[in-house]
Amino acid sequence: MRKGKTFKQQEKYYEVDDFKEYLISVAYNGNFESYEKLLKELNKKCRKDFLRHLLMYREETFRGGLVDRTINYI
Repeated sequence: MRKGKTFKQQEKYYEVDDFKEYLISVAYNGNFESYEKLLKELNKKCRKDFLRHLLMYREETFRGGLVDRTINYI
């Protein structure tokens, strides 16, 4: 398992432009196991940055559930 990675490293590895948005789209599609696995791959600083990003996310109902899932990994 990959661990301690930055957003840039994950973007390159998964070939995506924005790893934060990629994480949100994975969860939005209902792939919560994958979402949690991807979160675990990030280093602690990036997980905190992602939580900050998530708190500003536009869909409140969806955001609430993701915040709860994300806090478990910080």
